[in-house]
Amino acid sequence: MLTISKSSFVISFIRSDWILLIAIIARLASSITADISFLILALYALRGNQEVIKALIFLWLFNLINQGIAPIPEYGHVGRYAVIFSSLISIMLRFNFSLKKIDNLIFLTTVIGIYFIIHAIFFSQIPAVSILKAINWTLTILILLVAWSRLDPLQYRNMQKWFVGFLISVTVVSLITFFYPEVGYRDTGTSFQGIINHPLAFAPLMALLGAFILGQLLEQKKPSWKLIFSLSFIYLLVFLSESRTSGVALFLACLICITFIFLISRHKLESYSPAVKSKRLFSIGLILIFFLIIDSLQFNLVDYFITKSNKAEVSGLIDAFITSRKVLYEPMIANIIENPFTGIGFGIASDPQSMQIINDPIFGLPVQAPIEKGVTPLMVLEEVGLIGFLLFILWIFLLILRSISNGIAAFLVLITLLLINIGESVLFSPGGAGLLIIIALSATVTKPRLIKYDRSEV
Repeated sequence: MLTISKSSFVISFIRSDWILLIAIIARLASSITADISFLILALYALRGNQEVIKALIFLWLFNLINQGIAPIPEYGHVGRYAVIFSSLISIMLRFNFSLKKIDNLIFLTTVIGIYFIIHAIFFSQIPAVSILKAINWTLTILILLVAWSRLDPLQYRNMQKWFVGFLISVTVVSLITFFYPEVGYRDTGTSFQGIINHPLAFAPLMALLGAFILGQLLEQKKPSWKLIFSLSFIYLLVFLSESRTSGVALFLACLICITFIFLISRHKLESYSPAVKSKRLFSIGLILIFFLIIDSLQFNLVDYFITKSNKAEVSGLIDAFITSRKVLYEPMIANIIENPFTGIGFGIASDPQSMQIINDPIFGLPVQAPIEKGVTPLMVLEEVGLIGFLLFILWIFLLILRSISNGIAAFLVLITLLLINIGESVLFSPGGAGLLIIIALSATVTKPRLIKYDRSEV
């Protein structure tokens, strides 16, 4: 079960992780020390499984921190891989490999990763890019799945609280930038981004935090006003970010989770979500409906959000999705029709010629090749063909089953991040905003290690 600690997250974080505090200072000080901050994370990851998870969480922050408050590291792409491989070494030193005991999800994830790599060799239009991206994604998600599953129950709960505490800390610090528009609104001037480098990276952070809070709220017999207020505030920040994808994902995830559990569960819905019978939550629902009615008649805040401050001429949410994503999914559909079985290669843009590839100056490897796509299922089918798509669907099905077994809070977080990927394909992008998605995913689908083992290995 995912829980949120009532203690002070910032204070406990500083006390327990002073090495990370040094890394933060180094990341903010100068471009030279910014490169050193990645090395600090790499060394920190060698300490144990919990440190691996924390190092990767901070790797996400260091990669996506607002350039208005932090310099650009000259060798940040190299530092990123240093943290990944250091985390891999840390996991391998503590992982006892056994085919008889290997987890089904870890096994299937490994199979998918191997398939992506083999597919890249034979079918990718830019093999070097696809191979490197496939290896990066496979290693990152396997590292996280193994690290979470190797924690004992107490460590597992504490690590989840720490993760949520981290999200809250980033949110609190981001609020300060609201009073400094040159930082908080740096990218667009109208969309709030806090201390993150783009509103579309800040909004998924808010959606995931909102899902954690909403999940705990639904597990309470009498939902606390503190959580209700916090959730309302999260929605406000999503509204300020002008991210329709994250806002709708968080809203729909709750409806989908409750409906899904109601339809398939052998037990009563309230056994998963005691809050559904709460008079307080019922009252909040009525207030929300009343607000939507008044808004549609008088204020039109929902339309303002859908049209991104009236900058987009759309008639509704579906029209907004089609208008904003058509330029992305139409080329994908064309590629799927042309290459239904082979695909174009993992991590390759719909127009490969448009890709800006940055090669490592020493080894000549393509360390950066960013692409922009929406609708993740379409992206998978376009890039790795029908077989890869079927493996992906099987993987998603297993993720859903695992999250349900962990409770409605975990299920809600997973559905939220999957819905985010309908509008923004970040699930397979561990080098950017997708790393936070992968961390949250791994936290919701794993269980603590219950067998006895030597605690010194953690």
